[in-house]
Amino acid sequence: MGNLASTYHGMSEFQKAEELEVPVLEKRRKLLGVDHPDTLRAMANLASTHYTLGDLNKALGLGVEVLQKRRQLLGDKHPHTIHAMENLVKTYQKLGKQGEMEELKQLIKDTKKSL
Repeated sequence: MGNLASTYHGMSEFQKAEELEVPVLEKRRKLLGVDHPDTLRAMANLASTHYTLGDLNKALGLGVEVLQKRRQLLGDKHPHTIHAMENLVKTYQKLGKQGEMEELKQLIKDTKKSL
């Protein structure tokens, strides 16, 4: 189901993608746990779909959770963590949350500089 959702996303069929991504995330949380990489990927995918559909508060909630988990599990320097930061910057920008956006952009810059 996750692959089909990704296909729909790639075809710009975002509503169809969301309809599949929600149960995929629920099942992965239940079967794999909230810290599993596949669960976090499903969460990030759904956040991206929410963002694209304009459901920015839903995208923000999931994006913050993905970033917190990835920082905790992988550290700030991991590519998946940096990608989560970059996605969250876009959401903050769309929501007009300048302070949060600038703070996270600086963290990304500092993190990339230290690699």
